[in-house]
Amino acid sequence: MHLSRCGCNHNIVVSCKSFLTSVFQTEAVVCPIVVAKYKVSSRAARSAGVSPVAERLRSVRLEERFGQQELADRIGVKRTALADYESGRSRIPFTIGLHICRVLDLNPRWLATGAEPKRPHVTLTEVNVNEQALLHSVVARRLDFARCYDLFLKAPFERWFADNPLEKIILTEVTKSRGAVDLAPRLSEIDLVQNALAFTKSASEEERPKMRKCYLDIVTVFLNELRARAEARHYVMPPK
Repeated sequence: MHLSRCGCNHNIVVSCKSFLTSVFQTEAVVCPIVVAKYKVSSRAARSAGVSPVAERLRSVRLEERFGQQELADRIGVKRTALADYESGRSRIPFTIGLHICRVLDLNPRWLATGAEPKRPHVTLTEVNVNEQALLHSVVARRLDFARCYDLFLKAPFERWFADNPLEKIILTEVTKSRGAVDLAPRLSEIDLVQNALAFTKSASEEERPKMRKCYLDIVTVFLNELRARAEARHYVMPPK
């Protein structure tokens, strides 16, 4: 990984692309393993008639290393019901979908539509939606999670994300006790890569030493998380 010195005497990553090349053996900025795996699983799921929501639910459960029984117990349903949700035999009820998002720290927009970022979890209260009133309408109309999101939640979530881009969300999160260290494991590889690049650029342009150091600390944590995930997949890493 190529490093240089910035004005505040801190290491700044000037080539995230080189780091990613060493980690994933590619010159692509986005991890090709993640993209390829997603494309293959998406084609297979479509050919089998599985809905994208069901596919995302199964993929994130496996990613988080939950067994079907374990996750079913956490969200309060039988294992056979969860299996039906994942296979597409049954649609995910709205209340169950919300609970899945809470348990797995998922953004409801991602589960419903696949739009990044996958995390962190955003509550209905944060997007100014009255959950109790919405649940009354949903139960009365027997709407599933995806349909309810499309009818009632799409507009408020899109407005919220327009006002809160991921960089702003991250900066809010890192002001908490362990900040970026707690946040990094909750982000997808694509989010980690894109924001490592974004914060690297911000650090190089920032004139305030305190904020520059904050950006650099975030970049370091995100790159360390990417390195840890790569090592977990048994990649041979070059010496630091």
